Amino acid sequence: MMSMPLEDMEKMKKEVAGGADDRPDEPKIPEIGYFYLAQQINTLMQMLNESRNNTDIRFDNQRQEFKAEIRGLREEIKNDISELKGEFNDFRNNTDIRFDNQKQEFKAEIKGLKDEIKKDISELKGEFNVFRNNTDIRFDNQKQEFKAEIKGLKDEIKKDISELKGEFNGIKTWFIGTIVGIVGIIIAIVGLILKS
Repeated sequence: MMSMPLEDMEKMKKEVAGGADDRPDEPKIPEIGYFYLAQQINTLMQMLNESRNNTDIRFDNQRQEFKAEIRGLREEIKNDISELKGEFNDFRNNTDIRFDNQKQEFKAEIKGLKDEIKKDISELKGEFNVFRNNTDIRFDNQKQEFKAEIKGLKDEIKKDISELKGEFNGIKTWFIGTIVGIVGIIIAIVGLILKS
């Protein structure tokens, strides 16, 4: 920008303040003033154009820079998302496989447990049936044994009672015989005493 010397500025101020010859109430502008004014306007226009151009260039540069950054970011994010999708798909597939494997493993274990329990229950039923049959047989045997013992005891008691009755009858007979004998002896003694 071109600047005007201080002396020329003062000179111009005085000329402008003096007014035009034919119109004293209007300020008078010398030709040099128009030149300086035009030069300053041109300088301002250049500055404005340069500023506009610089601004446009800066906008374009910034726009290009941001677009490049956004493109880079977009590519980076797409790559990250693609990588993440791959990892997720791998994880999902591994999870599905693990679920299937675990399902098969547990099914096999449950079937094994079921078969084992069925076998144990079957064996237990068999043992229970044997025990029940043995218990029934033991009850029947014990019943027969006790019946036999009770019958034997009953027969023995009957025999003992019969023997007792026989002995009692024998004692009774002996007692009667003894009484008869004693009575006979007493009669004999009384008879001897009477005879004498």
